[in-house]
Amino acid sequence: MQEHETQNMSFDMTSSIRSFDVDSLAVEVGEILYHSQITNRFCYGFCSDLMSDLLTIDATETVLITGLITKQTIRTAHIAEIHCIIFVRNKTIPKELIQIAQELDISIIRSPHTMFRVCGILYGRGVKAIY
Repeated sequence: MQEHETQNMSFDMTSSIRSFDVDSLAVEVGEILYHSQITNRFCYGFCSDLMSDLLTIDATETVLITGLITKQTIRTAHIAEIHCIIFVRNKTIPKELIQIAQELDISIIRSPHTMFRVCGILYGRGVKAIY
């Protein structure tokens, strides 16, 4: 596999899939409220406010984009092995949720943009849809 890496993005020359780390995702769409201690790369994006939908996908290397600010969002992401959540529409994230994300080591990004715009930005940069 040939891989080319620039800054925090890598590009697999054979499969045309780009991967991003948390820092590069935040540069594109918002600010980091908590950065996981684990270095993860993300190739896929999935947006939903229905956490039951999240449990139906293979979430490997996936970032969750949602406007649902609840404890259930963080806990469901953990069960689905999601390691980064982007909360949209500049909503206030309660400290309690950030604390749960820290306990479960899930990166949290807050974006001032709508869900539609965040998806468009990430798709335009090479993040792929799950399906």
